[in-house]
Amino acid sequence: MDSGAEAVTSQLVRLALDAASMRHRLIAGNIANAHSEGFRPRRLDFERQLAGAREVLLDRTQVASSSRALSAVRPTLAYDNVGPVGERQGVRVDEQMALLAMNTLHYQALTTALNKKIAILAAAISGGGR
Repeated sequence: MDSGAEAVTSQLVRLALDAASMRHRLIAGNIANAHSEGFRPRRLDFERQLAGAREVLLDRTQVASSSRALSAVRPTLAYDNVGPVGERQGVRVDEQMALLAMNTLHYQALTTALNKKIAILAAAISGGGR
């Protein structure tokens, strides 16, 4: 089992992967409903909540508090109301596709990092291939 800063890092990666997966589903839903009358595009608010836990995460003397701070971070749904005041705009498919591409890259980067960590642990367990 992980301990200390490594445990917090693993917890943060799991939380970020969960948020990226949720964001992917929301964006896909936004695109699927682009022509639905009255549909309001949704987004996932994760980064703002994570910023609230950032100070605790950056303080290396509070590793135990870091885990509790991350446990309090919960991605939440919000509605996009972009456009001039008083005028709500629907789904902008090109914008949603760009967000989907960015989210896909983010998810791939997280899984690549996680796979590298697992490979390092596997190499350590097997004695480096001896």
